[in-house]
Amino acid sequence: MMRKSVFVLVLSLILALAVTSRSDQILDGMEAYLRGDYAEALNLLRPFAERGEADAQFSLGSMYYEGHGVRKDYVEAVRWFRKAAEQGDADAQFNLGVAYNEAEGVLMNHAEAAQWYHKAAEQGHTEAQYNLGVRYKKGKGVQQNPREAVRWWLKAAEQNHAEAQFNLGIASVLGEGILQSTSAAVDWFYKSGMNFLQDGEREKALMAYDRINFLNPGHFLGEKLKEALYP
Repeated sequence: MMRKSVFVLVLSLILALAVTSRSDQILDGMEAYLRGDYAEALNLLRPFAERGEADAQFSLGSMYYEGHGVRKDYVEAVRWFRKAAEQGDADAQFNLGVAYNEAEGVLMNHAEAAQWYHKAAEQGHTEAQYNLGVRYKKGKGVQQNPREAVRWWLKAAEQNHAEAQFNLGIASVLGEGILQSTSAAVDWFYKSGMNFLQDGEREKALMAYDRINFLNPGHFLGEKLKEALYP
């Protein structure tokens, strides 16, 4: 399964800044962004972005990407994301990967997309780990390698990424990049189904249940998932 890539916004950054006690003005700018006061956010964040603050650069890139407080401009969004990404900002690195994958603000370049996903994935970015796994599965921008696909999906799955868990279920059924095992497949489909439900994606949870029921009708994990689907 391939999840549509989305650009992450700034809520996680606000939480991080609150913990690390970074600049109050940057925090104020991000809070203004979230409450929809984009003019104030732009006024507060731009000076810090221009001084090289990665968090502010990422937020400014998000504003240009969404057209919040400024004219929507993917080229400008990518410019600010790149500045933050080059300083090691994982969300910005992920967004550059998406930009190269979707040809938004840059020419489509699957090798570049894979490179930026890899940088973010190495920092534990869950969506980047999942997307990188898909690229290794398909050989898109990287050499096709089912074992590498599984390796990155496992990392994402450990962070409860439902689609990565579902893909591990399929890989376990087929024995692609991982030992063939029906019992492991059932376990992964169950985990993915429960996480799909938690994410509000009931149709995908039903797909996971159907896979379990096909592989092992009446299995207790299938019954547990069914109970969650039909409380």
